[in-house]
Amino acid sequence: MIVADTYLGRVSALECDPAVTVRLDADERRRSRVRTTTERGTEIGVIVGRRLRTGDVIASDDRRFVVEIEPVDALAIDLGDPDPLSTLELGHAIGNRHWEVAIEDGVAVVPVADSVERTRERIADALPTSATIEERDVSPAVFEDGPDHGHSHEPPRDGHTHDHGDDAHDHTRVDGRQAHQEDSS
Repeated sequence: MIVADTYLGRVSALECDPAVTVRLDADERRRSRVRTTTERGTEIGVIVGRRLRTGDVIASDDRRFVVEIEPVDALAIDLGDPDPLSTLELGHAIGNRHWEVAIEDGVAVVPVADSVERTRERIADALPTSATIEERDVSPAVFEDGPDHGHSHEPPRDGHTHDHGDDAHDHTRVDGRQAHQEDSS
């Protein structure tokens, strides 16, 4: 088995001979180690410590491979001219399920969870009657543009933190109480 363990860059930036294509799905592109086959049927192990995108070039000792990421099914949700409540309700419906979301030209794009029908059902109550939904195939990379946002569902003690990459912060007030607590005065 060939092992590709070197990231060379983007195919558009490299002058290289035609390479063999390695197709990865959305889950495989996130893993640091993947065993798959090339478009020509050659077994290959991919060991690269980064998320790959379509057009990335990886290499073994003597061969280069161009990565192609399979698109994911998604719903594009256009609220039209939304009122703040509709926007909030859709945001809650998506966030409560921990779905990824991308905003493209004012349209919310979410990956299909189990099936198109079930995904539509899960957000139906949050949509105004004027909303339109369109099925799309999108690159899974569209969901990576926002900052990482991690949080716990455990009850807070002396505040809680949110990880926003380089912008980590907490919600503890100067007086030590939760910023979300009501003042009793």
